[in-house]
Amino acid sequence: MAINWFPGHMAKTRREIKENLKLVDAVIEIRDARIVKSSANPEIEEICAGKPRIILLNKSDLSEKPITNQWIRYLTKENIKVLSVNCVNDDGIKNIKPVLDELLKEKHERLKNKGLVKITDGSWNS
Repeated sequence: MAINWFPGHMAKTRREIKENLKLVDAVIEIRDARIVKSSANPEIEEICAGKPRIILLNKSDLSEKPITNQWIRYLTKENIKVLSVNCVNDDGIKNIKPVLDELLKEKHERLKNKGLVKITDGSWNS
């Protein structure tokens, strides 16, 4: 007999994320820059498959820059961008929107061609 130790609130949250994921264009995942691998949800790859994603390595001021840069190179893929940030002092936060715009550019172009999105000052608006 297998015993499931997965807490009920985590199962509920996972189910709600899967249900609501179809309503979002992209996912922003926040990890701790000091413990990049262990601060990741092991199911996030499966849950967010197919969605553009930004991984924010937060608390970058407390991590070693060369190691953080190695993680950025390792985690960056075609549909996944990785940024080093410090949410306490807003370091790197201004880089999120341009990267998000880049990830969603193709989708926004399709919507623009349908007349559903317009560009005003170089940024995307609905």
